[in-house]
Amino acid sequence: MHELGIALIEFALKSPTALLFWQRIKLAKNVFINLYNVNTSCHCSKIKELVTAIPGQQRETLSLLSKVFLIMASRAPKKEGLRLLEQAEKCLRDCLPTEQEADASAMDAAESQRNNRFEDSDVLDDNLEEMEPSCLAILYFRLSTMLLLYGDANKTREAEALKARAT
Repeated sequence: MHELGIALIEFALKSPTALLFWQRIKLAKNVFINLYNVNTSCHCSKIKELVTAIPGQQRETLSLLSKVFLIMASRAPKKEGLRLLEQAEKCLRDCLPTEQEADASAMDAAESQRNNRFEDSDVLDDNLEEMEPSCLAILYFRLSTMLLLYGDANKTREAEALKARAT
């Protein structure tokens, strides 16, 4: 589904008419929404490999969905474009881990190192690798750039704060 969504984005961007563009980009949006829903429904699985892989897949899907909303916003009328821009912003914000999640995963990793549980620490390390500092910084930069598109003073200040947080 991931590859289908990416292919539909490329196919939409190469569309000769506006009608074909909107049909294809809406299909891509629906593919990514369905992929996110599939990933969400598998989140409670007892298979360790799925539990460690799914958060990364969800972030990737939300990032691509944000890209689709940005593409749609660039070709939509201003009022609709702002609504789509807000959707793209929401998707990127959902990619960011909450501070509680980051603190909890750091505490779990520290606890597993203290207890020398190698089997559990492998699973926790996989989860922590999903949000490396460089990936987190890229997300902050993308979000700060997107906030600048609003042209609003409050959003610009927030963008500067996110940019500072990324460095």
